[in-house]
Amino acid sequence: MAIAVNYTKLARYVTKSERHLPKEKQTVYLLKPRSLAGGCAVAVAFKESSYHGMIAQLRYTLAGWENLLKRDGAPAQFKTDQAGLATEESIGLVPESDRQELAFGDEIERALTEADLGN
Repeated sequence: MAIAVNYTKLARYVTKSERHLPKEKQTVYLLKPRSLAGGCAVAVAFKESSYHGMIAQLRYTLAGWENLLKRDGAPAQFKTDQAGLATEESIGLVPESDRQELAFGDEIERALTEADLGN
């Protein structure tokens, strides 16, 4: 029996570079499954370039974060546009190495699938 995708369930993801840190020091990224339209938009963006694909992937899957701090120690604010997608401003606050892992990482799809299935 097929199980419907749960678009409201978020995956909690800590990047590989922060997993050794105590939990209170880790940045937790909140990720959501892509919609069909989001998947199409990401595919089209990847045809333009891997950079455009990365930004599109993050716009459609990044749903927030916990414990992402600015250089001055203030919490970084996550913002969405009217469609509920991550803004370029928000994506720009994510360190480049984290953006790469969140968009291209081999563990992301598994994290989203486990969140979707409620595991």
